[in-house]
Order: sequence, then structure tokens, then C-alpha cells
Amino acid sequence: MDVLVIIVTYQPDIPLLERILLSVNKQSSDVLIVDNASSSLLQTAIKQLTKRYILSALWMEKNVGVASAQNKGILWAKNKRYRHVLFLDQDSIPHHDMILKLRQYYEMLSGKNKVAVVGALAIDMRDHSKGYFVHFEKGQVVRHYCDGRHGYYSCDFLISSGMFMAISTLEEIGFFEEDLFIDNIDLEWCFRAKAHGYGIYGICDAHMQHCLGEKVYKLWLGKWLRFYVHSPKRLYYSTRNRIALYFRAYTPRSWIIQDIPRMLFRFIIFMLLIAPRKEYIKMMVKGVWDGIKYPRCVLQDVKKL
Repeated sequence: MDVLVIIVTYQPDIPLLERILLSVNKQSSDVLIVDNASSSLLQTAIKQLTKRYILSALWMEKNVGVASAQNKGILWAKNKRYRHVLFLDQDSIPHHDMILKLRQYYEMLSGKNKVAVVGALAIDMRDHSKGYFVHFEKGQVVRHYCDGRHGYYSCDFLISSGMFMAISTLEEIGFFEEDLFIDNIDLEWCFRAKAHGYGIYGICDAHMQHCLGEKVYKLWLGKWLRFYVHSPKRLYYSTRNRIALYFRAYTPRSWIIQDIPRMLFRFIIFMLLIAPRKEYIKMMVKGVWDGIKYPRCVLQDVKKL
């Protein structure tokens, strides 16, 4: 196959990583691991996996962030003459036919549309709840749930894990934005792709097990709401990067309209309910301030391959 699966790792759970590699291996796809300076003990374990599953690896001398690691993987794939890349997180286990399904839908949709990326449906491995695909319309979030009636949905963004795309498309749209470091990289790239006139599609028939957030909190407000919680440092990047996107010319106004109340609501929830509250509040405030100061990137400023 001309598809390279790129997995960015940082302090991975080795048994879980092996489950991912086993699934990909059964689908006859090549794999590149880009390790973001995991501990020497874990790197030794990853190297053992690379030998066992006959795959390639790049070793970062420091944690360069997800976007930079992904970009290095894309360049490696291009130099090796792969035509397509598929990104997987270190906690995403693809279903046995996920890669085939993504490839089939990509080819089908590309025959009719200008396609940036197709992406898999995430199923939370903790409680088996299905995710959904999102479209923004008139300041509202429209959630497309896969109920068997549709094979795919046109949407406004996808999570990076499960993204399948052509390298030629990345050459047109540009690299992932490395300064974002870890959060909302996929959101920014999808917004940029849409601004270039490309379509984004969520594929209901392509499944993967995935963990959204480090913890899940549920809150009853007339109905059960789920909150996916990361560490305070991760929340800093999420807050900073979302604020920064508010100032981008290519960011959909409909997304900004619905995201500002969401950010305020999250601030209240973390301030009142999620420990360690002081640390979360500190990181969110710092994220807002740094997001306002973040460089005002425009389309042509993003580096191309």
C-alpha cells in the first residue's frame, strides 16, 4: 500500500501501543513511529516493537510537540514516496478494516469533491460510547451521530487521530502549525483547509477505539453532560490555542460564536468542581492572556512542504 501510518509517541503505554501496531500490521500498512523524547526505558521498549513489527522510527532529542513530530513524519513519508498518510494517537486502536474503509471513502469522495481529509469515528474504549462529527451553522453546533443511515458526513473538523489524507493536499494547504505544540492543531488545520476550498469528511463505517481526555466527568444539568479533562498544563495549551484561533481570518465565525460561551462555561466548571482548582484556574488565565498575544497568522504565513 502507498499509505504510511504515523504514530507520535510520548511516554506511551507499551502494551496499548503494541495492540495498535498489531491491528495496523494485520491491515498490511507501513508504520512510522515519531517518538517525542520518551524516557530511555520506554524508548528501549519501543525499539523492541520496531524490530518485532518491522517498522521505522524517528527519535526526537526533546519533546518538540505533536505538530512538529507530525510534520517530520510527513516529510519522511514524502521522501520515501508514500502518497498518503494516516495519523494515529498512541491511545487509538484502529478497527480491523479502518484503513481500508478510509481509503475507499477517500477515493470515492475525491472523485466528486476536493477532499482535504477523511477521518474515523472514535469509540471511547472506557465506556464504548460513540463519538460524532461536527458541523457549525449559524452559531450552533450540529452533531452528526452515525446511526446507520449515512456512510459519511461533511463536517468542519476532525480529531487528528484517524485522519487520512494525501501528501499532495498537505503540499497545497501547508504544514501543521508547530507553535500550537499539542492542542487544537487539528482544528486549526481543518479550518485552514476549508478556507482553501477543501472538504472534510467523517466516515461512519471506519471505527477506532480512542480515549478522549485523561479523565471523564459527568455533570447533570437537565441532562448528563460529559467533560473530558486533561492536566492543567494541557488545559493551558487548549485555552491559549483556541483564543489565538479567534483572531484568524479563516476561522469560521460560527465556531467562535459557540466557542466563547463554551470557554466561559468550562472556566466556571474547573473553578468550582475540578481539582486541582487553583492550578487549573491559573493555567486557563495564563492561556487566555498568551492567546491574546499569540501571533496573528494568516493563510500564506503557514509553511508549505
